[in-house]
Amino acid sequence: DEKEFENRMGLFKKLGFLPTFTCAPYAIGFLPRPGDVLCLTGSSGQIISNSFFGARAGRESVSTSFAAAVTGRTPLMGVVKKENRYAEVLVEIGADLDPIHFTEADYGALGYSIGSAVEGRNVAIEGLPKDLSFEHERMLVSPLPVSGSSVLCHIIGVTPEAGTLEEALGGKKPPVMEVHQKDIAEAYRKLTNAKGNEVDMVTFGCPHLGIKELGDLASLVQGKKVNQNVFAVIGVSQPTYTLAKNCGYAESIEKAGFKVVNACVGPLNPLIYPEQGARVAAATNSSRAAHYMQRMTGGRTKTFYGDMKKCVQAAIAGRWEESI
Repeated sequence: DEKEFENRMGLFKKLGFLPTFTCAPYAIGFLPRPGDVLCLTGSSGQIISNSFFGARAGRESVSTSFAAAVTGRTPLMGVVKKENRYAEVLVEIGADLDPIHFTEADYGALGYSIGSAVEGRNVAIEGLPKDLSFEHERMLVSPLPVSGSSVLCHIIGVTPEAGTLEEALGGKKPPVMEVHQKDIAEAYRKLTNAKGNEVDMVTFGCPHLGIKELGDLASLVQGKKVNQNVFAVIGVSQPTYTLAKNCGYAESIEKAGFKVVNACVGPLNPLIYPEQGARVAAATNSSRAAHYMQRMTGGRTKTFYGDMKKCVQAAIAGRWEESI
C-alpha cells in the first residue's frame, strides 16, 4: 500500500539511493563509462550498458545489487572480466533482409529471434546499418535476455567494443548463424497469440520511452482519440515526462486519451493481468512486453505485436489491423 511504499522509500533515501523509478537510467543522465562495473537488476539495462556503453554488468538480482551497493564489491566473473566479453556466436543478416527499412518492431522481432537462438552466449551481429539509431538499437538488444539469456551484444561497426569484426571476436572463431525473413516472421507469430482482432489495451514503454519516441507518438495521435473501450498506457521516467511536457508532446498524448505512468508496463505490473488490464488482448510495440505479458499471466493475457503506428491505430479503432 501507499504507506508501506513511503516507508520503504524513506529507508532507501537514508541509505543514499536515488529514486529514479526507471528501467532506462541512461536516458536521464546516468551514463556508464567504458569499463565501469555496474550492478543493476533490469536485464534491459544490463545488456544496453554492456553493449552500447562498454560498461561491465552481469546478470544480477535485487539482493546481489543491494549487497554491491552496501559493500562496494561484486564478484569478478562473467562479462565483468574483459576476456569473457568477446562474441561467442556471430550472427549474419541474410540477403533477404533489408534492415535499412526496418521498423522498431522489426528490430525487436530480430532481437527476439536471435536471443532464442544464442541462448546465454555473447553475440556479434554483422550486416546492420552503421547509422542505426539508438532507439532501434535498444529495441534490437532488449529482447535478447528474455527470449534467451544473453547479456552482451556487439554490433559490428556500431558498438564500442566492435569497431571491427576482429575486435568483437578477439581472435576467436565462433559458430556463425544467419537470420532471414522467416526467422523474423516466426518471432512475430510467437509475440502475437491473440485471436480475432479486438483490442482493449495498448502499451508502450518497455523499456521506458525516450523523448524521441514520445515525439513520434505525439505526431501519430495528434487530433485523434483513444477508443472508449481501450486502456492505453505509456511508461516513462519522470524527467523524460517533464521534458515531454515542455516540448508539448505530453499534452498531445494525454489529450488523445493515453495514460502516462512512471511505472513498469511490462513484467510484474498488475495492469497487465486480465482482472485489471487486458480482458481480450493487449497490443504493444515491445517484444519484451509481449513476451512478459503472455508468460507472466500464464497465457491469459493475449497479445498483438507490431510497430508504434499499428498500435496507435489499434488504440483508436479498438481492433488490430494487419495492414494500415
